[in-house]
Amino acid sequence: MTAEWVLAAGLILQSVGGAPVTAFAPEADGVRHVSGFFCPAAVGEAKLAKSENGSPIDGDADNSAFCEYQEDGQRVGYLLFSRTSGPVLTDAWCKRLPASLRLQQGPRLPGVSKYEEVEPISGSWPSVRVDGSEVQPVACTLARAPFTPGIIVYSATAFQHQGWTVRAINTPLPPPCCNGYPGVRLIVKDLLGLVLISQTAERFRRPAT
Repeated sequence: MTAEWVLAAGLILQSVGGAPVTAFAPEADGVRHVSGFFCPAAVGEAKLAKSENGSPIDGDADNSAFCEYQEDGQRVGYLLFSRTSGPVLTDAWCKRLPASLRLQQGPRLPGVSKYEEVEPISGSWPSVRVDGSEVQPVACTLARAPFTPGIIVYSATAFQHQGWTVRAINTPLPPPCCNGYPGVRLIVKDLLGLVLISQTAERFRRPAT
């Protein structure tokens, strides 16, 4: 941990009337949160658009901060960092996401949506490690018809480490028409949350005490 990083983490944003201490410090390929977790500058076509105190879901500026990712100027994902107790992810929290984030599902055929309840991510995904220790993320997903393949409305993945709850949310852009996406679709667009949660864990750096 460099003295420059510690100083940057304590910089005060200048504005009329003052502003709260920023929770992030810039690095060459992203920004680092004061918890030690990292927001990469880009994942595929999703680019880091902003990093701020607060939460797009809960609005708790005192105990939360987030990074927002955009594709073609539209939101497609988030990394959220918060000091919370209790479960890192609940079905009630997940089911609030469409309203909280004002998600658009785009043109669609009649059909049911399919919600997958909070549970540990499958064993097919590589293990997630933070500072040498393996953590077990949990996830929830909402998809809509048609289901071959399913169209992801949102997915959320989360874990907890040293008192910090880390959540990644993926909100892929909806397809332009009813039956799904045209042509070949990059799989990372539907796995952005898993990629973000893996990268922020891998790039964790213990903050200075």
